[in-house]
Amino acid sequence: MKYDEILLRDLLSIYEKRDANSSGFKTKVKIKFTKDKYPKYFESPLEYDEAIKQLEKKNYISITKLKYDTVVDYISLNLEKVEEIKQLLEINGTSEKRALLLEELDKYNDDIIINLKNEIMNRIKNNKSIKQYLSNEYIDAIKAVHYLENLNHNVYERNASNYIFNDSKRLAKIKNQIIAIYEDENILEKKGIMSVTPYLYVKGEGVIVINNQKIDLKDVSNSIGIPIDKIDELSFENILKVTTIENLTTFYDYKSNGLIIFLGGFSTRSQIQVLKKLKSVCKEYYHFGDIDYGGFTILNNLMEELDLNIKTINMDLATLEKNIKYTQSFNDHKYIEKLKTLLEKPLLKEFTDVIQFMIDNSVWLEQESFYND
Repeated sequence: MKYDEILLRDLLSIYEKRDANSSGFKTKVKIKFTKDKYPKYFESPLEYDEAIKQLEKKNYISITKLKYDTVVDYISLNLEKVEEIKQLLEINGTSEKRALLLEELDKYNDDIIINLKNEIMNRIKNNKSIKQYLSNEYIDAIKAVHYLENLNHNVYERNASNYIFNDSKRLAKIKNQIIAIYEDENILEKKGIMSVTPYLYVKGEGVIVINNQKIDLKDVSNSIGIPIDKIDELSFENILKVTTIENLTTFYDYKSNGLIIFLGGFSTRSQIQVLKKLKSVCKEYYHFGDIDYGGFTILNNLMEELDLNIKTINMDLATLEKNIKYTQSFNDHKYIEKLKTLLEKPLLKEFTDVIQFMIDNSVWLEQESFYND
């Protein structure tokens, strides 16, 4: 490699790191010629000196010499020449990365990717930065989103990663980018990506049928766990009522007739699959969740997925006011704004009073705090 190319590539490396970190360029992008800062110079000083002269003639760099001496102290990159230098060295610059991004977006017709492309194109049209979209990780995240949008079964995370990228660990590395695209930290679980074999925990009353073997829950003193990979073989009989519960301790404590299911937060693909199976044998659905943003978001998601008017347990204003001593207060403007978005959801209209109370009083209530008190 020529010495002028070595210098240019090293300067561009400094430039790219600072650009990627949004550090700005108030200070010079430079190489200082000391043995600790740039030892390779001292291996061939004459050759480097000649390369420095040629780069200065081309206006790619400026030279600063030691005071009262002719020895070069450091060289600085001419920022106006960055794109020209990249083309000279055949390095992918911003324009090339943008082309790669748009090429990847053009491959898919999933609604979420189309919306993402429209957002990026609008930013380009309005001369806004798209730097946050130009990393290799983000482009890989788009590939993963396409996979998730077309996934119709449960799959282990590493197997999915291997299928998409031929790399079993890549999906885990770009998880944050995927979450950012969906704006949902539980999206992988919801779409059916499993890190370990999960179980569906149930108790109460009714008959569970697995591979033609019947389990009458009345004969079981405790809850039972059904492996998710057995869901396709699962059916139900004699289910009079279904109650879903958000939190594990409440699930263990709660007593009622009918089938009781532990959700553990946002319902996964497998849980929704089970609940839809139950629709064919039971139309009476209840949900017991926290009186907070997450609790009502989970409820809204269940009603949307199941197309059912789900009744609630202990999620009304009377419950909140009665147990005000158990509430937790918060001082977070962003959380208040999130609560306000719940008021705009048609399926949560009957909960306007309790949601507004949380907003006005900056409190929420977790079900474990008061149930069985």
